[in-house]
Amino acid sequence: MRPLVLSLGIALLLSAPALAVETTEAAPKPLPPGVVELSLEELHCATCAKKVARKLYAVPGVKRVKTDLEHKRFVVTLTPKPGKPTPVLALWKAVVAGEQKPLKLRYEDQELTPKTIEAIEAASRTRGILTY
Repeated sequence: MRPLVLSLGIALLLSAPALAVETTEAAPKPLPPGVVELSLEELHCATCAKKVARKLYAVPGVKRVKTDLEHKRFVVTLTPKPGKPTPVLALWKAVVAGEQKPLKLRYEDQELTPKTIEAIEAASRTRGILTY
């Protein structure tokens, strides 16, 4: 009986530090105004990235598209015309049109996922608008 109790005690001692340490992810820094970050499920190569970048440049108000193949994301700089904001859905749809699957879209302190984009699309169909 003693070896079993001793084994359990050692096991608890060894696992206690692992239980006490909590992994907390720091919230991402807010992006500056006019900058949007699009994270993708996959981004295989420069050719795939070019295809998506072309679609993003076609969205009115997009000034620059920076590709980060390693982290599978695009950083888009916007300069929309006064009174004509760049619609968030247009950027998301541009990635889809480039035959890639977006995972999240960040701008300023907002983060949108496919689920929230679906809700925005549903609301925009109801109201007949494409902005967030």
